[in-house]
Amino acid sequence: MDGLVARIGLAGFVCLQAIQGWAADSFTSTLAGQGTAKAMTIVFEPPKGKEDEFLNDFVSSQTAYMQSYSGRSMDGVKVINLIPTEKGEPLIHLMIYSDSAKFERARQIFDSREGLKGYIDGHVKKYGGYNVPKEYLQNTKVYLSNVLADAP
Repeated sequence: MDGLVARIGLAGFVCLQAIQGWAADSFTSTLAGQGTAKAMTIVFEPPKGKEDEFLNDFVSSQTAYMQSYSGRSMDGVKVINLIPTEKGEPLIHLMIYSDSAKFERARQIFDSREGLKGYIDGHVKKYGGYNVPKEYLQNTKVYLSNVLADAP
């Protein structure tokens, strides 16, 4: 459990650095104009005993998918993907919302395991070419948070 907390803390630090890194772009300018943004973090933890498969198969397919569809985020949503570099590390998707209605819709979708599974199944049908095994969803956690960033 301590390892998970440390990794989430590290991910939060990395995300904060990323947010500060693009503080000058128009998205952050929008955030500053509308108050505190909201974030959703999805953490895919590798199942015990399947760390190699998770890193070599699942992470590889997700990386290819994310590279193919990068830059296609909705207006008002910034997506940051943190890809593990070593066996046992999580795959992390961070979505930052400047649009409160889009955040609320996402919160409702990801509020339950069924919602998460339905969303992923919809992506598979829409984009195809990748698979999220059930055991990866069982080891997935979703976190909601406020985003604190300096105004430009």
